[in-house]
Amino acid sequence: MVTMKKTLLITSLLAFIFVGLKAQDNEESAFKNSLRISPFHFFNSTFLLQYEHEFPRNQSLVVSGGVRLKQDTYEEKLGWQAELGYRVYFRPMKKVVNFFCGPYAGYSYLQVNDVYASGSEPYDETQKFNAINAGVLGGLRFTFAERFCMDISFGGGMQYTKRSPDIQTQEWPENDFFYDPGYTGIIPKANFSLGIKF
Repeated sequence: MVTMKKTLLITSLLAFIFVGLKAQDNEESAFKNSLRISPFHFFNSTFLLQYEHEFPRNQSLVVSGGVRLKQDTYEEKLGWQAELGYRVYFRPMKKVVNFFCGPYAGYSYLQVNDVYASGSEPYDETQKFNAINAGVLGGLRFTFAERFCMDISFGGGMQYTKRSPDIQTQEWPENDFFYDPGYTGIIPKANFSLGIKF
């Protein structure tokens, strides 16, 4: 009788520990990687992809890369960008709605060729822009059916841009606004992306 009680007690204790560990495991996402596309950047003639890998303790690393391409009668744009970000999530990774915050740093290159008429002769002018930026982003991540995700982020930081050749003309005035290609200063930042987890 005593042996049976001990066996029942040990079995119950092991079952309790197992359930507790299982519940703890369920707080972690079964899929540690996600690949997202940003339709937000289509309005800027840019195709941008984001890859995110989750680490223990609700942390992740985000790598972004994009290509910018635009060509019409008067202007040609070709460039690329890369960004690295670190995130800390405030809830377990498996939650449907999660909050995050973390720093980012990035680099971008853009070559712009303007074609316009000067008198009766057409004139080509090419400018190159090399920019580095860094700051902080925060936002929300939504996970649906464990495999689909949506990411919304807001924040800002600082940007330094080198323009070559560094000249000011009627076609290339001073870059006073954050959306100008040669802007240097404080910049806002926002993004919206959709993707899958695997």
